[in-house]
Amino acid sequence: MSEDRIDTGAYEKLNPHPYKTFTDKISLKAPLSALRTAKSYVNCMQDTALPHSMPWHPRLSEGLGLFRLVECMGSHEIWFTDPQTIARAVVAAGRDRRRRTPPATAAGRAACTSTLESRSADAQRRCAPLTGLRMTSTAPIDLRSDTVTRPTAAMRAAMAAAAVGDDQYGEDPTTNLLQARIAELLGKPAALWLPSGTMANQVALCVLTRPGDEVLVSRECHAGWHEAGGSAANAGVQLVEIGARGVFSPEDVEAAIKPRSLPVFPTTTLLEIENTHNRSGGIVFAQEDVKRVCALARERGLKTFLDGARLWNASVASGLTETALAAPFDMVAVAFSKGLGAPGGSALAGSHELIAAATRKRRMFGGAMRQTGIFAAAALHGLDQHRARLVEDHRNARRLAEALAGSRAVQLDLASVQTNIVVFHLAPGAVDAATLVAQAKARGVLVGAFGPRIVRAVTHLDVSGPQVEQAGAVLRELLG
Repeated sequence: MSEDRIDTGAYEKLNPHPYKTFTDKISLKAPLSALRTAKSYVNCMQDTALPHSMPWHPRLSEGLGLFRLVECMGSHEIWFTDPQTIARAVVAAGRDRRRRTPPATAAGRAACTSTLESRSADAQRRCAPLTGLRMTSTAPIDLRSDTVTRPTAAMRAAMAAAAVGDDQYGEDPTTNLLQARIAELLGKPAALWLPSGTMANQVALCVLTRPGDEVLVSRECHAGWHEAGGSAANAGVQLVEIGARGVFSPEDVEAAIKPRSLPVFPTTTLLEIENTHNRSGGIVFAQEDVKRVCALARERGLKTFLDGARLWNASVASGLTETALAAPFDMVAVAFSKGLGAPGGSALAGSHELIAAATRKRRMFGGAMRQTGIFAAAALHGLDQHRARLVEDHRNARRLAEALAGSRAVQLDLASVQTNIVVFHLAPGAVDAATLVAQAKARGVLVGAFGPRIVRAVTHLDVSGPQVEQAGAVLRELLG
């Protein structure tokens, strides 16, 4: 029987379920004789209740069975099963919507089952050509952040197999292993797992400062721009931005330290560096400069903190180990959901005294959890399997940046693209950031607006080189 590709067009899911929440153009490949049935079935899919939404139905609650969702290289493929299962779903939900409310009695449910069976024979016959039908939906190319990654199958397996215990008693073996691994990796005596990077930064500020203190930070740092004012609310400190484009010099630090002899000034007690620097396009703070500013901070009695959420990227880009990058600092934070592909979790590393204080603050912030080994296993897998491949993300970011830099509508210094983040400005006369983001989304490319005329794109393990090239071509076309 001849086959052809049948395009049913774009449609919107009116009744989203966890197994069919994507909205995209659907293409069907089926025998031409099944065209009408296929189109009818896809229309029914909008309102078809899957087993989890009809758990009361004895026939549809035996198992999912209706189709299998397979994800590969950014696309979703649905493979339908036997025509009887399809027919039952169509009859039960697509053709008899009155049964959306489950019958109140067992007799009523039995009657529904009887009615379903009596009406299914004809539907089975008409749905038979759909057996093995393949429906494909291409997911958007998501460049909004490297936090949008989903655990790989291998990472999920590691999480499922993780040995766990109550971390509040120090009895989660996988978390203990991760904390020891991070302490060694960063060259510090101890480390502590935390649920998020923001909590790690906030706990560090509380441990290293006192309310009313002043903290010197880079311009547009994460702690000041992306943590909901937590530095003031939680630690009670004020942040003073110095330098430019994510970096600063010893002279910048010296000029910003307040004289302690005058009681009208806040006391400058902490120097914080963000490496790599998010809003500056993933730029790496040169290690020789890090050493100089940290040495000056120690001379002036300041503690030092490294927000190293993307320290893995800084290590790959600079060729230096994480141990070397962390060495000048009293306390270091790293994240496992950025670059490494874990679903969550961060860590702080420092002296035993600082980590003991951080453990207490974590509890105070509500971050003390129990069987955290599930998250720790994901982090360990990411460290072992995903760290070395970050060079691919950097290569893809450079490829995207070069494509964008060729547009007159884009203002972008290629020297700033050192890792996996591309931040570019839109030239006067070009569309604004919100418009470009909306237009790109309509074309299947997701990027983020960082300001009225600033856009960010981030590469990660869930986007391939060809996908990045496609995204660059779409953005170039939209920008003209």
